Amino acid sequence: MSTSNITEYPIDFDLRFLNHQIRELLSLPEALDCIAKHKQISFLNRSSNHSFEDGVGSLWDYTNERFWASTNEFKYWHPSTPHTFIEMYETTKKFALNIGLGLGRCRLMRLEPCTTLSLHSDPEDPMRFHVPIRTNNKCVFISVPGPLQLAVLGTMPTIGRLYSLNDTQAPHSAINMAKRLVPDSPTWRLSETENFRDHLVIDTYKL
Repeated sequence: MSTSNITEYPIDFDLRFLNHQIRELLSLPEALDCIAKHKQISFLNRSSNHSFEDGVGSLWDYTNERFWASTNEFKYWHPSTPHTFIEMYETTKKFALNIGLGLGRCRLMRLEPCTTLSLHSDPEDPMRFHVPIRTNNKCVFISVPGPLQLAVLGTMPTIGRLYSLNDTQAPHSAINMAKRLVPDSPTWRLSETENFRDHLVIDTYKL
């Protein structure tokens, strides 16, 4: 089913063991610091010198107007990557091959409650796959198809289902309009009841 700039696929992943795996992941100071600082964690690195920060953010250097890395350079799994994420990536990789795409970076991306992303484009890949890990009904994507065109809204409502953001070149944003539920504390980002929007996001490139 295609809605706005989003396509939903009939592929659902088994997330039964993922909460435990994410709890173990965020027990690592490096991982917790990374998601606090960058609102994302990168699981595929460009070398075996593993870092959750290798690959966070845009691959486009807006100052020098060039790419600082290519998404197909990210090939080495961080040893603390949740096994479920690796299985999801490998399943998506087989699906992507059928439509002429390879897979690159693999990140857990978080949008905290009462938060919006800046309107931006992602020139480094033709489309991106998303799998909602945690979400709520107040999370919305916004895409602007072209100059002087009205913004188009879309959602990815089903946890564990494969979606794609089809045109990453078009300016887009995401909003999490849900209220914060958990009081601020040093362990706030470990909360399993907060209204975080967590997506596994996988970059692509044309084969």
